[in-house]
Amino acid sequence: MAVGQIGNFVAYNAAPAVLVTPLGALGIPFGAMLASYVLKERLNLLGKMGCLLSCAGSVILIIHAPKSDSVTSQTELEEKLVHPAE
Repeated sequence: MAVGQIGNFVAYNAAPAVLVTPLGALGIPFGAMLASYVLKERLNLLGKMGCLLSCAGSVILIIHAPKSDSVTSQTELEEKLVHPAE
């Protein structure tokens, strides 16, 4: 759990929130598929539609997100972590 939160912290510093937040929403379909596989639960039609809509919404938000500077090296990432507002 702590590793995931650290990953979120780094992601929010390296990319705009409009890109990071929809990717966090993909945890819902992932959890549903994992429960279906591990716990042998059946996913009903509404659950499948919800997972599909969650994935589609994330893709649409990412496609239409504003363009921003991307981090291409470790030194740029370290600079963004030290001075996130610049």
